[in-house]
Amino acid sequence: MLFINDMSSVLSHSSTLAFFADEANCFRAINISHTDCALLQDDIDKPVEWSDNWKLAFNIDKCSLCTVTRKRSPLSCN
Repeated sequence: MLFINDMSSVLSHSSTLAFFADEANCFRAINISHTDCALLQDDIDKPVEWSDNWKLAFNIDKCSLCTVTRKRSPLSCN
């Protein structure tokens, strides 16, 4: 049996890690600052480090980025 419930404990900022079946979604609000982008990237990197420590690799082919906004010109975090 495999337990991954402690993966969310590695997040250090106000991001959320939501689990459903074989998925984990990391998200946070990006307001007007590139600092928000950097904090989200840091919180994405933490579960990757967790997975390396536990020898449980993410399937990179299934990883994706989704942006949800109503802004006409959203902040680009690339």
